[in-house]
Amino acid sequence: MSKTELKQLLSFIFYSVVISHGDLHSKNLSLIHQSNAFSESNKSLSPYYDISTTALYRLAEKNDIGMRIYSKKKKIKKQDFLKLAKKFKINDFEDEITRISQYFVNNFQKYINKLPDDIKNKPITQSRYNAKKSFKFILEKYYRQRCKYIKDKIDTSLVPDDNIFT
Repeated sequence: MSKTELKQLLSFIFYSVVISHGDLHSKNLSLIHQSNAFSESNKSLSPYYDISTTALYRLAEKNDIGMRIYSKKKKIKKQDFLKLAKKFKINDFEDEITRISQYFVNNFQKYINKLPDDIKNKPITQSRYNAKKSFKFILEKYYRQRCKYIKDKIDTSLVPDDNIFT
């Protein structure tokens, strides 16, 4: 695997933590041979698949990622990724952490706003008490939780202190 692919993989894993992809397990990451030759030893990353957040489900909030990073599935910090990057000899990963975090903070609300009203207003049962909330409410709650995660565990400067829904 090339250095570029290794950085892409680490970026994907970091992104998975940002979105709380609690179902990301090593079985959801694959390497493929570059040719069909029996003797092929060169491998590259396959396209990513099975990508979604599990934080929208009430019972799935316990883990931020399905695999362990330094024995942790939650409360993974920026320093954990910088340590991994150093281990893989990726020198500029702090910039990648900032880029991915800022992209989420600056753009997720725009995705919510683009949803058609009938989808945003769809009532969703999210708890065992059958309390229904709009899909928009659930997405905005998720967004606030993930922004808080970024602020607390990644970098306080990446999330504004004011109301994030202005």
